[in-house]
Amino acid sequence: MSEERNENQSVQTASVTKSSVESADTNTNNENIKVFGVVESCGYLRVRKEPDKESDVVTTIPVGTMVELENDEVIDGFYAVHTEVGDGYCMAEFIQVTRAEKE
Repeated sequence: MSEERNENQSVQTASVTKSSVESADTNTNNENIKVFGVVESCGYLRVRKEPDKESDVVTTIPVGTMVELENDEVIDGFYAVHTEVGDGYCMAEFIQVTRAEKE
């Protein structure tokens, strides 16, 4: 029975490792692509320290402003953004992703 358990553990470890490697390859390929979005449907969009509506506000961005997103992944309803003032999080519902550019 212990031989069976060791064999199964090896299979699980190998699949996790393969999955991790595939994710790392995917991330490496996308590192050179910049993702942008435009602030819309609000007067000013709050940039927060954390992806949480209750988190402190770093700054605000007026409607129509183009922002650089860390990536196109939504975290708890927020995009991670880069601004002139600093990095933070904005509610995804107020950002229209427009394009991606290679560096």
